[in-house]
This record gives sequence, C-alpha cells and structure tokens, in this order.
Amino acid sequence: MLFRSVRGKAWAALADTTEDAAIRDKMLAVLNDASRDLVERGGAAIGLYGVADQDAVAAALEAFYQEGGKARAKALEAMWRSLWKPYAKFFAPNLGDADPAIVRQALRGAGYFQLTSEIEKIASYFNRDEPFDDLREDADRKSTRLNSSHSQQLVCRL
Repeated sequence: MLFRSVRGKAWAALADTTEDAAIRDKMLAVLNDASRDLVERGGAAIGLYGVADQDAVAAALEAFYQEGGKARAKALEAMWRSLWKPYAKFFAPNLGDADPAIVRQALRGAGYFQLTSEIEKIASYFNRDEPFDDLREDADRKSTRLNSSHSQQLVCRL
C-alpha cells in the first residue's frame, strides 16, 4: 500500500508540469488505465487539475467520478481544485453521500463554486455525529466562502 500511496502522491505533485504534453499525456494515460491502482489513478487526477478544462482531461475526470467511492472523491477534488465552472454541477448531489471522503470534497466544491442554494445542507454538517463529525471545519470554512447574507442567516440558525 505504501508504494501505491507514494506513486499517487508523485503523480499529484506533477501538477505544475502539465504544460509539458508528454507529462500530461502520461498522467492522462494513468488516470484512464483501470488496471492501475485507484490511489495512483487518484493522484494523477489531482495532478491534472490545472488542465481539467481540456476535453480529454474533463472526459477522464467525469469517467473517474462515475466509478464512485474513492474514485469519486478524488475526481471531485480535482474538479474543485480546477475552479472550472462546468464542474460546479457535481458537488450538490454529493453533499448527502454516505461516504465522508466524498462529502468532504463536495463541501469544498460547494464553497469554492459558491453554491449558496446548498447552505442548508452545508450547515447540517456543523453538528453531525460520526462518521461525519470531523467535517464541521470543512462546512464552516466553506460556508464563509458563500454570500455574506447567506452566512449571516446560517449563523442566526445556530
């Protein structure tokens, strides 16, 4: 497992080199290779966030998202890191997921993409029990990225 984790982190660390077509193409090949370990593929997904608006990368991220579970969490992370507006639609449906890793990335995306219509769902993570109890900080941090009037309404409810 350690080897896979290191490979995943190495791919993610290449994010600043994706302007090099050879590196970007190799990262994309890793992401699209279902025979590779999920951790390694997830690292490649995150490393590609800077070029997530390119058609081939967007298609690969969306396919990875569709795999669900840990793949979905990593795809969501790459999507919010990209700040590419077409990805905004992926976050709200995942705010109620049963997997805390997916919810954490959905909370981050909801904040970065200012999904003010989701303020109630975000606020619901302020006082959750396990396994969601450690998401309060993510919910709190993301709610502050939202419109200040929505944030004030939220604080009044607490």
